[in-house]
Amino acid sequence: MMEWTPAAKDELNRHLENIRPGLEGSGADPAEVLDDIRRHVEEEALRERLSVVTEVDVRRITSRMGPVSTGVEPPPTPLPTHWKSFVYFGSILAVVTVVIEIMTRMCAGSFMDPLPTPWHAALALSVPLGAMVTWRLALRTAPPPSWSALGTGFSWGIALYYSIVFLPLMPLGAVAIVGFGMGLLPLAPFFSLLAVIFAYKALALRFPAKRLAGLTAGIALSWGALFVIELPDKATVVGMDWAASPEAGKAQKGLSFLRRFGSAEHMLRACYMRRSGMPDLLLLTFGSGPVPTDKARNIYFKVFGVPFNSLPAPDLRGRSGMRDLATGFVFDPEQGGEVVGGRVKDLALASSRLDGSVDGLAALGYFAWTMTLQNASSNQQEARAVLALPPGGAVSRVTLWVNGEEREAAFSQRGKAQQAYQQVVQRRRDPVLVTTRGPDRVMVQLFPVPPNGGTMKVRLGITAPAAALTADEWVFQLPSICERNFGLGDLKHSIWIESKQGIRSLAAGLAAEPAAGKAHALRGEVRESDLAAGLVVSLESPPAKAVTGPDAFGGSVHQTVDSTAARTPVVLVVDGSKSMESHVPAIARAASGDPAALAAVLAAAGDDVAQWSGAEAAGRLAGLKTVGGQDNVPALIRGWDAAAAAGGAVVWVHGPLPVVLSPVEGLTQRWERRPDGPVVYEVPAIGGANAVAGALDASNRLVRVPRKGTLEQDLAGLLDRLSGARPSAVVKRSRGGGSGPRTSEHLARLWALDEVRRLLASGSAKDRSAAQDLAVRYRLVTPLTGAVVLETDEQYKQAGLEVPDPSKGPSVPIIPEPGTSVLIGLSLLVFLWWTRRRRSCAA
Repeated sequence: MMEWTPAAKDELNRHLENIRPGLEGSGADPAEVLDDIRRHVEEEALRERLSVVTEVDVRRITSRMGPVSTGVEPPPTPLPTHWKSFVYFGSILAVVTVVIEIMTRMCAGSFMDPLPTPWHAALALSVPLGAMVTWRLALRTAPPPSWSALGTGFSWGIALYYSIVFLPLMPLGAVAIVGFGMGLLPLAPFFSLLAVIFAYKALALRFPAKRLAGLTAGIALSWGALFVIELPDKATVVGMDWAASPEAGKAQKGLSFLRRFGSAEHMLRACYMRRSGMPDLLLLTFGSGPVPTDKARNIYFKVFGVPFNSLPAPDLRGRSGMRDLATGFVFDPEQGGEVVGGRVKDLALASSRLDGSVDGLAALGYFAWTMTLQNASSNQQEARAVLALPPGGAVSRVTLWVNGEEREAAFSQRGKAQQAYQQVVQRRRDPVLVTTRGPDRVMVQLFPVPPNGGTMKVRLGITAPAAALTADEWVFQLPSICERNFGLGDLKHSIWIESKQGIRSLAAGLAAEPAAGKAHALRGEVRESDLAAGLVVSLESPPAKAVTGPDAFGGSVHQTVDSTAARTPVVLVVDGSKSMESHVPAIARAASGDPAALAAVLAAAGDDVAQWSGAEAAGRLAGLKTVGGQDNVPALIRGWDAAAAAGGAVVWVHGPLPVVLSPVEGLTQRWERRPDGPVVYEVPAIGGANAVAGALDASNRLVRVPRKGTLEQDLAGLLDRLSGARPSAVVKRSRGGGSGPRTSEHLARLWALDEVRRLLASGSAKDRSAAQDLAVRYRLVTPLTGAVVLETDEQYKQAGLEVPDPSKGPSVPIIPEPGTSVLIGLSLLVFLWWTRRRRSCAA
């Protein structure tokens, strides 16, 4: 006999009572239908030969029977009200957070970039979409489609990923809510995860048979999608962390990895992003994290061989056109510092003109470079640039336009000038600072360039000698921009050079024409790339053997020009960076002209310095494999030692070197202990930054060679002069009387510049102080002095600087603008015509 337990009877009664509401009103007799169901359950229990029927047996039998078809759908299982609140709140908060981040890049600028690509934004938006779709499916009476659990799992996986990423920020968000009533944005991933969970619970409650079907597969699919789009960036971060390691082996491993697999876009962004140090929990599994900005810039050069700021700044607000709808504020972390730093968005050089006056007899010239910077951003910006001056030249005048009026610079001790500039920058006033950044290079800083299309205008006066390529060939290499934090766009420099003696240029953009009061003039428009490549103005005839010029401090300065032809052994040092790849064959051809003249050839390549000598050197150099950005300092040190042993000179051919990768103290020590040691002739194959030269600012044994033709021609010419095959010019300047044509006070400035370099080379504190006083007196920017323009006389006094007085010391050189010269000429013509006509009428 079959026995029913009390629990089994209660379970069957509950089942029948749950069915009763659906039977009432359906037209069927509820009591009859329920009796049939009870009888069917008892028959099933007998068929299974159950001696004791339990609660579990009743559930098993009733589940096999399925729902009772009455023609009327049973009412859906009611869902808790708070589930709906979680789903809607989490979904809306997620959408708002994604939109705010795309618009403002708030998190990207402060902590990390959660949406670096549109793909990340799409995945983040799939979370609220998946939660709402799942919730709507749960409200339906029809069973959900087969893909519903897969889609819900996909949203679940994305929400879980961002919850892990934002885990370190969640406590801050919670504190902000309690303390300030705000801070929901960092909690958005967590709330969106709850929204997906409650939506899925609702679906599982309504349709138990669909529970967990495809959910795990959806989560796995979402993490697979994240892995695909995150792999390049995450792998690049790991590689950069290795490359920044102090262990040489690990660092080289990281560089090799980045050159093969690294994301160039991510590395460029790392050169600009300043992070708060919040850890990326996913990267912690590799023991890695983002490297500091300065190290990222070094790594970028080591990997690609070019400066990071030679490229336009990346859009830190997002990639692939994610538009910034916020205020347009642009942050510049290097403001008021001593480096050019990264490009500043919306800051550009609006106009540039270079006016020059050349004295061919004295082989000297004065150039006035007028630049106007424009700022389209919504906040004040600082413009910074490193300029390459004509070889042997110096800045002798700085003028800033303040409220339409010209303000002249004060020349002072370098530290005092920098301090005055930084103090005024903090007060948001109008200063300009000019300091040296290596031989023949200066850094210019202007602040503030007004926002919303405002402009700032500055003029640099440059006194420079002509450079002698041979005893009969003299040229002026025009100044150019080595490094900058502003854009150029399609800008062309407007150039106008005048001289009483014949001048010429092979540049396509410059044309000769007569000039009022001068025998010759060159004018035209050229691009910055032409200036950087080495645009020169040549003298048609050699200078006078002797000239004299007045000295504002009494007496005169005498200059003589002689020629010599001495054979000097040469040690050739070649930069092995990737940027030199196309130039190595030309260097090898130039070096093969006279192999006996080469004491050695060294190349900075890889982890070591390759060194060759003899007839095979040029051939071995032609096979040099360039890679990344190389450290030139070890090769220069070895080259100096080899040249010192041979009694020769070093010829250093290089590309852009934006960073110093190893200490230069070894070189500076050699020059300090051996002031008459080997001269290093610097031949830039490509225009650009040279931080190594900047670190050797005070040396007078580093000589930049002007570029006139191709690299092969210029290098072969230099090697011929050093070998004695071509005569070289020797220029000497001294105070005192002398014969020859008279020239301007610029000759006295060049003598003062020579004397400053001589005193610096001695190394004594007394000579250093004398050099500083001499540079200030003659208004020269040198390694010991700087020029600063302040807005008011009171600011000069507060900074302990002497208010500029052009009437003291050397006269301030003035070059009239071409428009002024034309007006003067027209006025003279009108006056002569009027005088002649008047005489005719009188006759």
